[in-house]
Amino acid sequence: MSTKKKMSADELQLLSRAAANEFLQRPNVTSVGIGYREKDGKPTSEMVIQVSVSKKVKPDILESLGTTMLPESFKIGNLELPTDVVERVYKPSYILVESEKIKRNPRHMVMNPMQPGVSIANFRETAGTLGQLCMITKPPSPCY
Repeated sequence: MSTKKKMSADELQLLSRAAANEFLQRPNVTSVGIGYREKDGKPTSEMVIQVSVSKKVKPDILESLGTTMLPESFKIGNLELPTDVVERVYKPSYILVESEKIKRNPRHMVMNPMQPGVSIANFRETAGTLGQLCMITKPPSPCY
């Protein structure tokens, strides 16, 4: 395998997207990306196409699930990376806001278009304030 050659970010992205197009069609596959091989639940230094499944199963059960075993490596052109199957369960990470609360607090509403001064947050972090919004256009426009 050609894993000894250091791949560029563009090459890794090309491999990841091509693998995703192929593997995400399979039942039980939940995500595809580039990552490090996991051994005993810990990452190693080996770069791989990481294929997440909701449940790892034995090879003899794959046919009953309507799928086949993933290849040991994924190759596109002269680029090749080994594959690693990781069992991961994804759950929605959103919180439903009741309509009564939205009526009482407009700050919980989606603002489109965004405006400086609004409160923004990532579900894993605390909230912050949007200070500047820049738009990339041709020709360049000023920031608002």
